[in-house]
Amino acid sequence: MPRKYEKKLKQKIVTIIVDKKNSTKKTAEKYDIPLKTVEKWITAYNKDKNVFKEK
Repeated sequence: MPRKYEKKLKQKIVTIIVDKKNSTKKTAEKYDIPLKTVEKWITAYNKDKNVFKEK
């Protein structure tokens, strides 16, 4: 069963990678999130910067 991640965590991870220029692979490992999952989040973020913002 796939794990669910809160939008707040997704926003934090994407910010660490995109804004702070940290390694995608190392960040995924640090937070124990599959690399492909993190890559999907980054793609979604690059299409819409507000995708993980709380409404």
